[in-house]
Amino acid sequence: MRDKMNRAEAAKYIKDTYGIPCSAATLAKWACVAGCDGPAYRKFNKRYTIYERADLDEWAARRLGKVKVYVDHIL
Repeated sequence: MRDKMNRAEAAKYIKDTYGIPCSAATLAKWACVAGCDGPAYRKFNKRYTIYERADLDEWAARRLGKVKVYVDHIL
């Protein structure tokens, strides 16, 4: 996967890499609704949206939280 992606590629990257359900439409909504905690993006010519892999990784890490381990019993 490239380091810079369009909205459809970014949604696929999030879904395939982290298992977080995501679509291009969801990213578009997060980009235009104030207060939504979507990943950072950049605009080119007011028409094209560009997501960087590092921004997607950072956003996913914040959303996923810490790994939890179930312990059946303590020795």
